[in-house]
Amino acid sequence: MDYRKTELLNIFNGLKAADIRNVCECFGVSHRTFDKGKPVFEPLRQHKHFGVITAGSALVMREGGDSTVVLEGGLIGQYAQRAETVTAYDRLSVLLFPYAKLTRTCAKSCTAHGRIIANFIAALSEEGAALQTRIDCLTKPNTREKALAYLTHQQCKNASEHAYFSIEHSRTEMAEYISVQHAALSRELSKMRNDGVIDFNGNQFKFK
Repeated sequence: MDYRKTELLNIFNGLKAADIRNVCECFGVSHRTFDKGKPVFEPLRQHKHFGVITAGSALVMREGGDSTVVLEGGLIGQYAQRAETVTAYDRLSVLLFPYAKLTRTCAKSCTAHGRIIANFIAALSEEGAALQTRIDCLTKPNTREKALAYLTHQQCKNASEHAYFSIEHSRTEMAEYISVQHAALSRELSKMRNDGVIDFNGNQFKFK
């Protein structure tokens, strides 16, 4: 494994390649690859690891049909008791970390071990904030209110010195994110522009 490349992964924030090599040995981290469509974690099977994607992407399917594609650097299997299926969305490379190592420091009390635990907790906190943002959109009563909630969050997240701000999703992805039909979203965005609420050009938006 090229540990220099792993420096770019958030789970290793604050660590150099030599520290990453040592902490991977300390944690007992394993490196696995999965072909497209192959299962990584399955529901109702207790797994003892969480994964960090080093290449490719994974599809996470939850109860009720909700799904998410997790990209390079993202966590998978981080919620051991959640009923979800994780499969390789394309050819996938993953570092697998034992859960047990998160609950205790190593015999050497190395700072790198503590850094991994802190980075894992930070990643979960970010996921929690992102989930709350989506819930805020999904609980709005109609397509316009959902779109406005989404755009408001995107404006705060991607604010710039210019009037326009960028959104991080395509129209199809935005519709899926706020759980509406693509056609209904497109119609509502056009109505909002005609009503003088917003203006947009591609993925560039502004409030009027």
